[in-house]
Amino acid sequence: MFAHWELPKSDTDEILKASSTFAQFRVGLLVQLANHDQRAADIVARWREGLKRPRAQVAEEIPSPGDFGSAQYSDPPPTASELSLATRAWKYSDAFEDSIAAYATGNPADRGEKTILEIYTKLYWAQLFFAAMETYVKLSSKRFIEVGCGTGFVSAAAASRGAVVSSTDLMEPSASLAKRRIAEHGLSTNAFPSDLRHPIPKIRLHSFDVVWCFQVLEHIPRVDQFIALGNLFSLVAPGGFLFIETENSLCPFDRHDTQTWLIRLTSKQFYSPIIEALGKGLNFLEPSTGEPVQVRDYLSYDEIIGAASVSGFKVVNAFMPHLTKKQYLLNLTKSDWLHDSILDKFDVERFAPVSVLLQRKIGDYVS
Repeated sequence: MFAHWELPKSDTDEILKASSTFAQFRVGLLVQLANHDQRAADIVARWREGLKRPRAQVAEEIPSPGDFGSAQYSDPPPTASELSLATRAWKYSDAFEDSIAAYATGNPADRGEKTILEIYTKLYWAQLFFAAMETYVKLSSKRFIEVGCGTGFVSAAAASRGAVVSSTDLMEPSASLAKRRIAEHGLSTNAFPSDLRHPIPKIRLHSFDVVWCFQVLEHIPRVDQFIALGNLFSLVAPGGFLFIETENSLCPFDRHDTQTWLIRLTSKQFYSPIIEALGKGLNFLEPSTGEPVQVRDYLSYDEIIGAASVSGFKVVNAFMPHLTKKQYLLNLTKSDWLHDSILDKFDVERFAPVSVLLQRKIGDYVS
């Protein structure tokens, strides 16, 4: 673990008032991540040093109000004090966002929402997962593969815990960036491009103790999802673990694509035109097909668990990274009464986003 960085509150509160909401979110997030990742700690350290610069030094570089966007300032013109504050925020937020974008995606110009999601869903979430995994298996010396590695945050986190790491992604640039990301931490990985829809090479069959698959299956066309699921099963060694986080066709809220309630519970023939009419369509070029998509098709929890069962797997934890159903529900509702009186009576995992840890049975599995 790395030292926890605390941003100096006297300066930070003031400067963040002049920063974008996006920048504020990144600052707070990086402070959390600095506990787990040396590069995050280094970026936060540089941010702290920047905040310590005297205002007089920065005032010499005051830009025009237009540089901050017309929405931030209106008549009357800003005072010298306001400009000084805004300049500090602009100068250090700008450099900070460049650093975070380069850290998340390898491209300093990539400041889109994906950058934040990549950091949060991969690195921060992975730390919660690995902490929970310690209950079931120690990662040190275990063979670990991240399927759909993106930019390699999870692989780096696993390698830092002593795992022997492999990283794979459909996109070759992602696999290369994952390898570079891990090297930045003084660690190593076997990174390579692959497609879950194609047969697994014999050398990798049943050869991993922990397989991580986070938000990958929903990006694969429905016709190929069970093929991809079967290939995931074939990566896991006897006694090994498979973690799957994906969307659930029976979840009443579509958090991944459209952020709508209930519509996805109807047939695709019915919900597709409604989603497009609401302006909720994705207009997204899906890497797995190279074609634009408006909505994706999800497997259900029951379908995934049914396929796992006949392939020799058992459910270890249906609420990862929480260790119990109650922890999971309290995290969602913050209500003991709601849990004890209502939700505990239901199999809520069947209607929530899938976040399940499976284990292959020893001596009783389908090869």
